[in-house]
Amino acid sequence: MAKMMAYATPGANHQHLNAFVGTFHCKVKFWMDPSAPAQESTGRMIATWMLGERYIQQHYKSQWMGQPFEGFGLMGYDNAEKKFFSTWMDTFTTGLFYETGSCDGSGKNFTLTGNNFDPQMGKKKWTKTTLEVISDNKHIMRMYSKGPDGKEMMTFEMIATKK
Repeated sequence: MAKMMAYATPGANHQHLNAFVGTFHCKVKFWMDPSAPAQESTGRMIATWMLGERYIQQHYKSQWMGQPFEGFGLMGYDNAEKKFFSTWMDTFTTGLFYETGSCDGSGKNFTLTGNNFDPQMGKKKWTKTTLEVISDNKHIMRMYSKGPDGKEMMTFEMIATKK
């Protein structure tokens, strides 16, 4: 029972996620082709703790490519696996995006990776997300994948500023 309680109790790693809680104005850039200019948009994300500060739920809304866009994600830290995790689903997909990883000792730089489905390629591919906490009111999320040449390239950037 003591092991189960330790596993179920939020700790210091959960507190590193506090920077991602709040209502944020988001500036987004998305690259479908690294040689082309980024597509840009703005949106709003509301992120709140849930289930006794074990998980953060994120709800995002914007306009993307002339259409309403909405997304939902969960972030947390798994005491048993000793890893941070992130899930994401949105109105432009029917699948679940999932990554796991770590943060540095300062709790300000997170790196998560996964293998997620790419509809353009018709198969799963390697993905990486970095989260950089700039301040209590601002963080930057960058997503990467491998291009046709096998080189890592940034495909997405979101600058989130707390309202």
